[in-house]
Amino acid sequence: IMISQASSEHSICFVIQSKDIPAAREALDMEFAPELAVNKIDKIEVKSNLAIIAAVGDNMAGHPGISGKLFKAIGENSINIIAIAQGSSERNVSLVVHEVDAVKAVNVIHSAFYLSHRVSHVFIIGAGNIGSTLLEQMRGELDELFMKHGLLIRVCGIATLERMVIDDQGIDLDNWQSTLSESTQPVNLDVLLQQIKELKLQNSILVDVTASDDVAGRYVDFLNAGIHIVTPNKRANTMRQEFYNKLKLLTQDHRLHYLYETTVGAGLPLISTIQDLVQSGDDILQIEGIFSGTLGYIFSALSPQNKFSDIVRRAYENGFTEPDPRDDLSGTDVARKILILAREIGLQMELEDVQVEPLLPESLAAGSLEEFWRNLPALDAEFEEKRAAAETQGRLLRYMASLKNGRCQVGITAVLREHVLSRADGADNIIRITTKRYFDNPMTVQGPGAGREVTAGGIFANIINLSFHLP
Repeated sequence: IMISQASSEHSICFVIQSKDIPAAREALDMEFAPELAVNKIDKIEVKSNLAIIAAVGDNMAGHPGISGKLFKAIGENSINIIAIAQGSSERNVSLVVHEVDAVKAVNVIHSAFYLSHRVSHVFIIGAGNIGSTLLEQMRGELDELFMKHGLLIRVCGIATLERMVIDDQGIDLDNWQSTLSESTQPVNLDVLLQQIKELKLQNSILVDVTASDDVAGRYVDFLNAGIHIVTPNKRANTMRQEFYNKLKLLTQDHRLHYLYETTVGAGLPLISTIQDLVQSGDDILQIEGIFSGTLGYIFSALSPQNKFSDIVRRAYENGFTEPDPRDDLSGTDVARKILILAREIGLQMELEDVQVEPLLPESLAAGSLEEFWRNLPALDAEFEEKRAAAETQGRLLRYMASLKNGRCQVGITAVLREHVLSRADGADNIIRITTKRYFDNPMTVQGPGAGREVTAGGIFANIINLSFHLP
C-alpha cells in the first residue's frame, strides 16, 4: 500500500494489510536468508496495529509549507509518526501512525486545514467558587463562540476533591452539578491522566481551578502526555526552582502550552505584559504594587470608624478572602505572586527568599477559625495607631510587595497620598513596573485583583486564546 525509504538507504519499510503479514514475513525470511545469516541485514521487523493517514489535494503541488503545517498539527497533539511518504507529484502526503491515534490524527488535520471546526476538549479540576463561576460563564458563551467564530469547546471532565465525571462527547453544562453529584467515580489523578490519554482527543486542556499542591505537582506528567494546562493555581510556579524549570523547559518550544495569567492580578494582563517586555529586550528594574485584592480592600477601608476586624469580616462575607482569611493575612499569597513575577523576569529564587511581614501574630495564626474570629478585635487598636501615625505624615497604609535589585519584600508600607499606590480603592490591584524604556514614566496596571467573576473570566479568556492558537 505504501513504501518509504530514507536517503541513507539504511532501511526500507512498506505497509501492507494485516491479513498479509504472515505470508510477507515468510517470503522475506526466505529471500534474505543468506544476508541475514552473515548480518548484511540486521533484522526484519513487523509492527502491527498501524494506520495510514493520507492528505490529498491538487493545490498541494507548488505550495510551500503544506507539509510543515500538517506535521506541526500532528506534533502539537503528541501523535507519533512512524513513517512518511510523498510522491513527486506533491499531491499526496501519507503518514503512518498507531491505529489508536488514527481518528485523532484525522480530526487534527481537518482542523489545521479548516476542513472542520476548531475543537478543544477541556477537563476542569475544581468546582468551588471560581470553578463553578467559570462553568457558568462557559455555559452562557460556548454556543455563541461556536456560532460566531467556529470554535467548539467541549467540557469533557469535571472533578472536585470527592468525585469526578468524564464524557468524551461533552458534559451538559445546564446540568453539570447534578451530573457531578450523581457520579460514583472517586477522584484519582493517575486515573484522570490515564483516561484523558486513552480518549485520544485532540487539543486536550487541563484547567486546574484549585489551590492544591498535589494537582500542581502533576503538571509535568500532564504536559508529557500532550495535555495543555490553564490555571490560576499559584503553587506550581512557586514550588522549588528545579520543578519550575522543568515546566518552562517542557513549554519553551511552544508545542505544549502552560498558561497562568490569572495567578497574579486575577484577570489583569500583567504576566503577559511582563513577558512582552522581557521578550522584546527591555530590562525590568523594579516592580512594586498592591497584589492582593483582599488586603487592598482591607487597607483602603481603614478609618477611625472602620475597625480592622470589622473590615476583615466584611471582606470574608463578600467572598474577597480565602475560606480561611488567615491565608490572606499571613502575606504568603502576596509572596507567591511577587515570586512568580521574579521568576518571570529570569531570577532564580525560592519562596523562602521572599521577606514577608505577616499581619497576624503567631497566637492568631494558629488555632481554630472560631478562635481567630473571637480574638481578631484585639488587633484593632494596633492598626488604628499605625493608620493615625501614617495620616499625620500625609501617608496611607498599604500592604504591598516590591521587587528590586534581585530582592523581594512583602509588608505594610506608608505611602504618600500622591503616590500611585495610594489610589487603590476596594479590591483593586495596582502594579507599577519600572524598566529601562519606562523609566521616567513607569508603566502602571490597575484593576480588580479579586473576585470570582474577573478571575473566572481571565481563565476563560486563556482557554479561548489557547483554543484559537491550537490546530
